[in-house]
Amino acid sequence: MEKRAISIEAAFKFAWQRFQTNAGIWIVLAIPTVLFEMVHGLISKSNPFHPSIGIPLVILCLIILLAQVIGTYWGLRALNQENVPLGMLDDVWRFVPASIVGYLVMMALLISAFAPIWGSIFLIPQLEPAMVNWVVLGGILLCFIVLPVVLYFCVKLWLFNYLILDKDLGAFASMAESARVTKGYRGTLFLYFIIGAILNIPSRFTMGLSQFITYPLITLAGVNLYRQIVPRGE
Repeated sequence: MEKRAISIEAAFKFAWQRFQTNAGIWIVLAIPTVLFEMVHGLISKSNPFHPSIGIPLVILCLIILLAQVIGTYWGLRALNQENVPLGMLDDVWRFVPASIVGYLVMMALLISAFAPIWGSIFLIPQLEPAMVNWVVLGGILLCFIVLPVVLYFCVKLWLFNYLILDKDLGAFASMAESARVTKGYRGTLFLYFIIGAILNIPSRFTMGLSQFITYPLITLAGVNLYRQIVPRGE
């Protein structure tokens, strides 16, 4: 596949223009993410495995996933200058199972990056006091070794959801295709991740309310980057 010049600046300009055009629908799609940020404190102060907390969180995560799929679908249609059909949800539902599988794989990768630290903390009660600092330090160092590898694979597979929606691929077929089409663009995509992380920082200090703006911008910019990498019809 011929490498093309792609622009993060152009992606965010597109995102801002589209957000202004359809602010209402994007604010609605951002609501589940905002709610999740609002209950973040509840997760940290309570036992997330307790049914009264864990079950609502799982339901909220599934709603966020559906909103993400709808938002990506909406963005792709807007980028293609196509009208979004009234039966959009009927069309979107068939993509959700593959998206769930793909996101579970991505979550497993991210969790594995911090497994050494969690493992060392788990061992603390069973260790002699003199060994605790060494074990924790070893877990942190191992984390720094594993994290770059995990981030590489996350960037490599990142386009999977767009390919599910755009090419009607299954979860694992979309990941294989993402690994192929992202060759030569992974540095730019990693920079997009960094920008997205920076844009999400205010969310921690606004109870998630900033997500009403940052969620649409990050989602639409990602759609535009995808289309820059994979032009329509290819």
